[in-house]
Amino acid sequence: MFTAYFDESGTHNNSAIVVAGYIATDKQWVEFSQNWNDLLQDQGISHFHRTDLESLKKEFRGWDDPRKIRVIQQAQGIIRSRVLI
Repeated sequence: MFTAYFDESGTHNNSAIVVAGYIATDKQWVEFSQNWNDLLQDQGISHFHRTDLESLKKEFRGWDDPRKIRVIQQAQGIIRSRVLI
């Protein structure tokens, strides 16, 4: 069995709509969730909202660029190792 996650962007203010997502086996998805939750906990954040991270707003206020880049790389590593597509 497979699990899929999709998210939309750009549905506000009559902008273009983009949908992206990931597909993984159920086992991979469990591992992804564990790794992702560990990342959030390690960084002291409740969720990974990329637009807030890029602008260093909300939970990312006070972060510097090296930390931002390191966390992005960690997140990308989790995605690469835990999803099929």
